[in-house]
Amino acid sequence: MDIVFKYLSDIRVVIGIAVLAVIITVILIVSKIRSGKARKELEELEMRYNTIKSVPLSFKLNKAVAISRVDPEAMEKVTMMRDDLDKAEANLKQISTLLADTEDEIISGKVKKAKGDLADLDASITLGESQVASLDEALDSILERENVQRQEVNELKNHFRELKETANRNRSQLNYAWSTIEQITSETEGMFSNFEERMYTSDFEAANEELANIHRSIERFETILKSVPELLEDARGVIPKMAEVVHHDYTEAKGRGVYLKHLQVDQNLTLITNGLKADLDQMKGGDVTDVREHLNDYKERLSQLGEHIHRESEAFDEMRTLANEITTLYNESEKSMAYVTDQFSRLSTRYGLVVM
Repeated sequence: MDIVFKYLSDIRVVIGIAVLAVIITVILIVSKIRSGKARKELEELEMRYNTIKSVPLSFKLNKAVAISRVDPEAMEKVTMMRDDLDKAEANLKQISTLLADTEDEIISGKVKKAKGDLADLDASITLGESQVASLDEALDSILERENVQRQEVNELKNHFRELKETANRNRSQLNYAWSTIEQITSETEGMFSNFEERMYTSDFEAANEELANIHRSIERFETILKSVPELLEDARGVIPKMAEVVHHDYTEAKGRGVYLKHLQVDQNLTLITNGLKADLDQMKGGDVTDVREHLNDYKERLSQLGEHIHRESEAFDEMRTLANEITTLYNESEKSMAYVTDQFSRLSTRYGLVVM
């Protein structure tokens, strides 16, 4: 113990111990810094590895294989891609192992060895990025048609969903054709399912035909939503009211003795009623083709009938007024004639007048 105190009392020993402590501290700090730098570099490399690992090459290749079964031109490309994918996956497997080994080295303080492995990792990951990017681009070129169709069908699905929401919000106005709307929505949903089945088997021609069917069905659905409420307003409101007014005016005028046979009002009303019934049945079935033209024609014909009846009634009233005036004038003329005759009879003898 005395020896220890003796050495500690020696200033040179104390300085030596202090220097040694500083050296050890510096070594530890430098080691910590190097270790931290290596850890940060490793984390960056892991992020790059995870990025290329997340690219769904296997999924895309399986899709490309399915396409190659119906597209001979793609067969050779897919075969080459299989080999390239095997090489890329082997590289990624080595990277995964080296990442784990490098992490163990950093934890155990073998920073120098870890630095060498980090350099190897950077080179391997750079190669992996190139391999994966090249494969991904090549696969996308084969899957491009599918991607285009997939984007198109997604847009159609969104539009179809909006149309269904619109229909539900306006059900009271669309209730007349609701059974047809339900049928269209059910059929369209079936078309979407058929499309998915065609895409699953990579039958892109059949999938494209199904897309055309979906387009037509959605267009029909959209036309019904836009047209039926407005058409029904005329078909079940405006036109029946106009026909009712025409029939009332016709019955009233006919009862007063107005000559209306030449207008063929009953025949016209019957034709319009039958045509309107056919148009309503057509709308109920979801077909609005030419309905607007028909309804406009009915309104024009009813308007013309009403005008003709009104004119005939006015002419009839004018004729009756004129006849009454003529009768009154005739009666007044008769009275005047009778007075003149009476006066002539009484005065002719007195004044020697002789009737010629």
